[in-house]
Amino acid sequence: MQKKWFGIALFAVVLFPVLAMAVEPGILKFLEKFHGHTCVGSLMGARLGLAAKTALETAGGEGKFKAKCFALTCAVDGVQVTAGTTYGNKAIEVDDQDQMRLLLTAEKNGRQVDATLTKLAEEKGKASDLYRPRHPEV
Repeated sequence: MQKKWFGIALFAVVLFPVLAMAVEPGILKFLEKFHGHTCVGSLMGARLGLAAKTALETAGGEGKFKAKCFALTCAVDGVQVTAGTTYGNKAIEVDDQDQMRLLLTAEKNGRQVDATLTKLAEEKGKASDLYRPRHPEV
């Protein structure tokens, strides 16, 4: 079966509150507890996961979703929370290429969404007071 690709790009996040408002408050609270703190990385991952999951569902993705993240950062936890692709369910993998990118695949029919942040969104996130460079323990 040939895989169908559905590309999306998430556009610039100008201010942290705009990013935070895009995700339901209950999810943000859960993410903070799951991740251990609030930071731009986990929030960007949450937005990537949410956008990719919505796009894949809209495109007719069927079955369990699997995620492939391309940066070993806090974003991985955000993706796990919003896309429902947790490590415990073997539904996420990381190929650390230092790219804020997510490939989400529907297992049943092989449809995929490739979600990325724009460079401007990454720059604005890094300028935020909540930005943390890669954690030393990661």
